[in-house]
Amino acid sequence: MTVLLDARASRRPSGIANYAFALAREFGRLAPREVTPICHRRHARAVRDFGLEPWVTGRAVLDPSRLPDASVVHGPNYGALDHPTAARVVTIHDVGFLTLPECHPPGMPERLDALIRGSLHRVDAFVCDSRDTHDEFLNRYGVAPERCAVIPLGVDASRFRARDGRVLPSTLRLRYRLRRPYVLFVGAMVPRKDLVTLLEAFARIRPEHPDLELVIAGHKTRRWASDWPRVKAWLRGHPEDARRVRILNFVPSRDLPALYAHCAVVALTSLLEGFGLTVLEGLACGRPVVATRVGAVSEIGEDAVYYGEVRDADSIADALLAALRGDDRERRRRRGADIVARHSWRRTAEQTLDVYKAVAADRPPVEVA
Repeated sequence: MTVLLDARASRRPSGIANYAFALAREFGRLAPREVTPICHRRHARAVRDFGLEPWVTGRAVLDPSRLPDASVVHGPNYGALDHPTAARVVTIHDVGFLTLPECHPPGMPERLDALIRGSLHRVDAFVCDSRDTHDEFLNRYGVAPERCAVIPLGVDASRFRARDGRVLPSTLRLRYRLRRPYVLFVGAMVPRKDLVTLLEAFARIRPEHPDLELVIAGHKTRRWASDWPRVKAWLRGHPEDARRVRILNFVPSRDLPALYAHCAVVALTSLLEGFGLTVLEGLACGRPVVATRVGAVSEIGEDAVYYGEVRDADSIADALLAALRGDDRERRRRRGADIVARHSWRRTAEQTLDVYKAVAADRPPVEVA
């Protein structure tokens, strides 16, 4: 079996690109002779450090006839490269482009829907990050269950872990000018994350926690649908609260574990998540996590998370206050550790390899719950 993994990414990889790189890192340990990542030159050294030899390209559109021989090609972002001989595996992260089209750039929901519908007959196996995404995807597209595997994402527990002390290392404290306890949000400023509800909830808890800050670690994004205009307008309209809001913009992955480990609370107020990796990373760092009660998040976070309701600032504020008080903290911390132990990138990669082997052998993938 030979596999091409499409790991092309921007200069500041996040989200789906980090998923592809996490798979590549584990494949370097599990199947270094079988997997070839396709990447841009800027990421070739990192891929080689994983123990894999990449196929390097500078092109956005690839000529199928020029691709290396392969028995499987994996597209981690809703579609797979055309290849003259390989079976195709595609990862579906969510179907928010159908359920929340208003949170996407104009035309993107239609393009993604057309991409998936146009490739349904050519994709041999779909991979979904969560049971919630799997069920919604099958319901929307009528895909046979045996063609779709549920493979949860993972977390690198050697990097994302609890740390002694509540003060950031001095280099990060100075770099990001963080001198007070803080609630941490990690993610791009896109409408689906509903940052205005988080801001409103934060304003409600400030009288009880006047020294607390809200730290938003995520890029403002220009080419995608951006929620920065709404965030900026809210900050201008609430100057006293805005003094305690820190906008960090993009934070490199090397700094994220420490930001998680030293925060007071991790917060995620999304309208929809295909998985909710922020929840898993926060739990891995031993921090209390507050999140909205949406399908994939409650599926992953189970009863370790403090939940609020979608677009409900009062319920998010109540959850934040409970987390800051430490209500049921030790039980939630133990449950969080159990959840993290079940979600390693090694397990994600092993189950993904099982799907590759199944489609390479021309049989349906084994569904993984």
